[in-house]
Amino acid sequence: MNTESRFTKAAVLGAGSWGTAMAVVLAERGLPVCLFGNQPTVADEINQKHTNSGYLPDVTLPQSITATVDLAEAASAPLLLLVVPSQVAGLVLKQLQEVGIGKDTVIVSCTKGIDTATGLFMHDLVAAHFPENPVAVLAGPSHAEETAKRMATLVTLACEDADLRGELQDIFSLSWFRTYTSDDVIGVELGGVVKNVFAIAAGIADGLGLG
Repeated sequence: MNTESRFTKAAVLGAGSWGTAMAVVLAERGLPVCLFGNQPTVADEINQKHTNSGYLPDVTLPQSITATVDLAEAASAPLLLLVVPSQVAGLVLKQLQEVGIGKDTVIVSCTKGIDTATGLFMHDLVAAHFPENPVAVLAGPSHAEETAKRMATLVTLACEDADLRGELQDIFSLSWFRTYTSDDVIGVELGGVVKNVFAIAAGIADGLGLG
C-alpha cells in the first residue's frame, strides 16, 4: 500500500457477505478494518473466532478485521464503505448523519440498487445526506464468497474526481482483486441495478429450454 495514503484505516458498514468480503480486501491491502453490523452475535464471532460463518462459511478472516455494533466507532475512519441492502441504505445514512463523520471522509458505495423511497441511485442518496463529502461507487461482476477466498475478481471504481479515482484504485488493487476506474458513475450504478433483471430473464429463458 502507498505509505503516503491518507487512508490509514477503513470501516465497512454492513457485515453481510459482500461487506465481509470487502473487509477482507481492505485488510489484505494492509488496512485495519472496522466492520459494522447490527447483530451482536455476528460481531462477537468475528472478534473471537475470526469467522462470519452465517454469511461466509469456510472463510477465515484476517485478524486486522474487528467488528462492532457501535456506528460511532466505525464512523471515525477516513474511508467508509456502504455495503448494506439498498432498502435500508437511507436509514443507515441517516443514522450516520446523527453520529457525524469527518468533512474529508470518503464514502464508497458498494450497494447495488435504487432507493425505493426517493428513486435515487445510491451515490445520489449518499450525496443527499453528505453533500460535502467525496463519494465513489464500486461495482462489478463479483461474488462475495469467491472474493473472500481470494479468487480472481474484477470490479470498477467510479468517481468524478480523477485524483480520488487513482487513490482509491490503489487501495482496491491486489493480485487477485483488479480494479478498473471510470468517471461514468451513473453508468456503473445502472449496470449494477439492471444486471439482476437480465439474470432473471436469462433464468426464465433457460428454464423454458430456450437456451
